Amino acid sequence: MPEDTHMRRIPAGHRHAFTLVEMLVAVGVVVFLVGLTLSAGAALAARSDVEQTKSTLQLLDLAVREWELAADRPVSWGDIPGVSDIWAGRAEVLITTELLTRIARQPTARTILTQIDPAFVYTYQEGVHPAWIYWPQEQAEQAQFTGGLAILDAWGTPIYTTHPGAVVRSPSGGVVIDPDGTEQTFNERKYGVARDRRICFVSAGPDRRWGSMSAVPGTIPFEETQDNIFSYAVDRP
Repeated sequence: MPEDTHMRRIPAGHRHAFTLVEMLVAVGVVVFLVGLTLSAGAALAARSDVEQTKSTLQLLDLAVREWELAADRPVSWGDIPGVSDIWAGRAEVLITTELLTRIARQPTARTILTQIDPAFVYTYQEGVHPAWIYWPQEQAEQAQFTGGLAILDAWGTPIYTTHPGAVVRSPSGGVVIDPDGTEQTFNERKYGVARDRRICFVSAGPDRRWGSMSAVPGTIPFEETQDNIFSYAVDRP
């Protein structure tokens, strides 16, 4: 009687066995899919951080615009403390705090500021210096802003401002005048030239490094500016 090929017994050692090559291929596919998933997740998280930071900058910009509308004038910048809204000699990291302290007195601007995600808001406390306040001058000035706010980006770095200088009435030697008729400030040389006498809010971006817009293209300080995020597009000095 011919042997029924359908009834042949498969040796026990060969039942459902995978070859080494098949196992390596299967493992490779799993590793690829896991890597693809992690990469996609990281990309989504990065985009979310950028979008959250942009939203924060837009709220800051809107609050300033509302204050200026109510005051019927732009935020001023000058060399004499207490005369202008922003003192030119203020420690750089505290300029945004001084500005927010000023505009928060206006009800509509204050309401807009409360819409900022609390996770991005830091309140200065007496005698407590956050990581970004480390120079003696900054620590001394911080004492003036107990209860004042620092606004952070998604990477925990304070938001800075690139602010236009005072309107130049009588040009003098050594003063750089921007297209909007204001004196170019230190912040503008570093973070970008503000347009139309409007303050621009700036995030250092994912690398947490500001760099310098006035640096030579291709150098490290200039490249560090490439991931900076702005409340509006600024010009290079």
